[in-house]
Amino acid sequence: MITNLDNIDKVIKILSKSLSKRYPYLGNIQVDKIEEDVGTMRIDIDLDLNKFLEYYKLRLRHHLDDLITRYTDDIEYLGDLFSRKLYYLNTWLPDDEELNDRFGYKKNDEIGSYIYEMMDMLPSQLVPTYKYHSILSDTMLDYPINFRVMNYNVKFDPERYLDYLKKLD
Repeated sequence: MITNLDNIDKVIKILSKSLSKRYPYLGNIQVDKIEEDVGTMRIDIDLDLNKFLEYYKLRLRHHLDDLITRYTDDIEYLGDLFSRKLYYLNTWLPDDEELNDRFGYKKNDEIGSYIYEMMDMLPSQLVPTYKYHSILSDTMLDYPINFRVMNYNVKFDPERYLDYLKKLD
């Protein structure tokens, strides 16, 4: 059972602010689902794809550059195309190990760990906890809940990306 959820909005706000300072392309944590039985809170995070690409000096796959150039007059269509929730951004970016380290399982684990570290720095009265019944000692133990990144809500501005491409070339 997850307890101490009275201040969850405040906690999410603090974590979101801290996360966007550490990773300038991420922000706005939203609770997706609370799993009481395992003490996990699934969260969605906004990802500014433009900032992400600029931060790592990356470009989208070549055929997507063509698509963006072709549909520049229909920015609404392109914005909609890129705003879908993604589990793996890698499908739009070049395949390489370095990128997988920056965005993929390792990145999700890193972000999850960072949020967990931030939880340790919060005053104990704010931290949501998970009540766990220890069979060995027959006692109830309090553990901080685990935040798990489930989705990235991708924000993307195709016009800004085209400007960025000009600077890369």
